[in-house]
Amino acid sequence: MTAATTVTAMIPLALNKDEGSAVRSVVAIAIIGGLVVGTLLTLYVIPVIYDFIERRRERKAQP
Repeated sequence: MTAATTVTAMIPLALNKDEGSAVRSVVAIAIIGGLVVGTLLTLYVIPVIYDFIERRRERKAQP
């Protein structure tokens, strides 16, 4: 939930085209990308990997 609020707050900063906003815009885009990738990894990829490892461990434990 905090990642969603941070991404939402960074959108205006990332889309700002005023003078001197080039550096801030790049930083905001990097923050948004990092939070989105981190959230997707945490919610989808890590549980799938964990499930895969558990299933392999269960198969090896069976006689």
